[in-house]
Amino acid sequence: MPYRLERYNFNPHKVLGNFDFDAKTRRPIFLKNKFNQLTDKNFRIVNQFGFLINEKEDIVDNDGKTILMKRMLQAYKGDFPTLYNYAGRAYKI
Repeated sequence: MPYRLERYNFNPHKVLGNFDFDAKTRRPIFLKNKFNQLTDKNFRIVNQFGFLINEKEDIVDNDGKTILMKRMLQAYKGDFPTLYNYAGRAYKI
């Protein structure tokens, strides 16, 4: 086949913030700006799951392009739904 079927319309790794991780819990260390918003190491605003967001709380990529709108994630409480490939395996972000 001339192309891959297991391709997503965005790279899930480009929507994650840049974090240091706690050695014991292995969870990201969030920073806060003067407006008390969660940020990553590059001072970009993120949600509680570490995904980059814009002022409308839509998930965006590194370039600021909207990937998923906030209302699309309401059923998942702001987190990504599980992504699957054509073989039925879950894609780990």
